[in-house]
Amino acid sequence: MQSPDAHPDRGYGLLAFLLVIVAVTCVLGIWQIHRGRVKQQALRRFDQAWREPPMPWQQPERYLVSPGQQLFYKKIIVCGVYDGAHQFLLEGRGKDTGEPQYEVWTPLRLTSGYLIVSRGLVQHDRHVGLGVSGARRCIQGLLRPWPKKGFRLGPGIVDEEAWPKVAVTPTQDEVRRALGYSVYGVVVLLHPEEPDGFVRHWRMEGLGPPRHYGYAVTWFALAACALTTAIWLAARKRGDRPCSP
Repeated sequence: MQSPDAHPDRGYGLLAFLLVIVAVTCVLGIWQIHRGRVKQQALRRFDQAWREPPMPWQQPERYLVSPGQQLFYKKIIVCGVYDGAHQFLLEGRGKDTGEPQYEVWTPLRLTSGYLIVSRGLVQHDRHVGLGVSGARRCIQGLLRPWPKKGFRLGPGIVDEEAWPKVAVTPTQDEVRRALGYSVYGVVVLLHPEEPDGFVRHWRMEGLGPPRHYGYAVTWFALAACALTTAIWLAARKRGDRPCSP
């Protein structure tokens, strides 16, 4: 008959698992702190960019083949003609106001291609009044990365027939297919002082730094719980170890 000592001690496996949990949660907490700092820097760039003089569109256009982080949140001035017949109404905007709103996307035809211009937010019952002159104009705005697809149920563009089309975080390729022509992979936030716009209280999208720091605290709290349990388990195993004669 084998003694109990001959069986592998499963307690050490649990201890090892707890230590792995400690390591993983600490790494996740540090990563969330890093993300919070990155967001803080991006917020500073976003706020500062509105106060800077605009650069001509031709300068950032050169980098759009492989855009980098330095390309975004730059104030620009660009000249073109609005394609008012083909506009998009993005759902899920204005959640902080408690009222459902659309974000109006209007293509701007340049000599070198098309840019998507976000002209602001409108109430759901006002989306029929989106008309805009087709005269050539020069506008100022802020370059923003193309919104991430995120989680959604169904296609990005809800109405494939009528214009304007209701959309939910459409991808660049979905917009291209709907329009029948290519667009640059950035969105221009129309300056609040420009005409032919709607409500424009622009903010940077995504989670803010406090949310990332809150997640970091949660991960470190889990790490502390796992470490405390591991220390208790190790102390118990040491106390249960039989004394040698």
